[in-house]
Amino acid sequence: MFLNFLKMLHVLSSLGPVIAAGVITLGVVAPGRARQPVDPPSILLADTAHKPVVAVRWPTGGGPRGDAAACGYTSPKIVTPLGDNVCAFVALGGLRIERGAAHPRGAVIRIGLAKSDPGRPFFDALSDGASITVTATGITMNQAVTPWPATLLMQMDYSGDQLVACGMGGAVGTLLYTRSLTDDVGGAVTSENGRLGCLDGSGPDRASCRLATAPDGSVTLEATFPYAMLRHLRDPWLRTRPGTFVEPVQVVFEFEVLPTAVAESIKDPDARPRPYQHRPPMEHPEFGPPIRP
Repeated sequence: MFLNFLKMLHVLSSLGPVIAAGVITLGVVAPGRARQPVDPPSILLADTAHKPVVAVRWPTGGGPRGDAAACGYTSPKIVTPLGDNVCAFVALGGLRIERGAAHPRGAVIRIGLAKSDPGRPFFDALSDGASITVTATGITMNQAVTPWPATLLMQMDYSGDQLVACGMGGAVGTLLYTRSLTDDVGGAVTSENGRLGCLDGSGPDRASCRLATAPDGSVTLEATFPYAMLRHLRDPWLRTRPGTFVEPVQVVFEFEVLPTAVAESIKDPDARPRPYQHRPPMEHPEFGPPIRP
């Protein structure tokens, strides 16, 4: 049977493009016949044919500064220059994966800023009391997804040598801030290295992070944070002006997306991805209350 099929194909191909085109049309669905629905892929992956665009903006005395660039999915060590001393990267995976705190059907996205020169300020000529805005657009997956705002976290990595030079030799080198008031990312966030509920935009000294789905199905992140949030929690001087405290060498925003069908099937309404409900201000206007270990 199979040999007869191959002989038929050989004969048809020898008859020229007209017959070949006719063979192709055999695959067209006849009028009135409905197509069978196609199941989404079983594994949630990034669509690497679409590169997200990362942009950063900050105010200066001479007007706003910043730039944008398309960033392919890489590792945090492979960055794209955005101008001045700022580079960016987009990567899959992150802290939630490492701590086993992610949904088994979801994917974790990381949007990061890194310094070109760790010894220089992150944002050139930054104004006093300024806030920095980071956006990432065009985050596209291989199926329809719903972003999960409650999984947002902000990670800041510091140079150990710089911490030692400023009298913080015993301080942790990575700080973690979350949007959720209850999710400690599998025990990763403690009173020593971070704060819960600091990304809800409920006060001028907190970050405001927003996730949205564009009409084309891609996901957008917009995060605005006061420059003072870059100061280490254990910095004894409590200074906020640019250039007066140790900055992180890398700032990462992480969040999770779920296949839309999975997000809609979660039976517990409190566990579903949904617009975040703003909370009243915490005890500390900048970082919130300490967390019990």
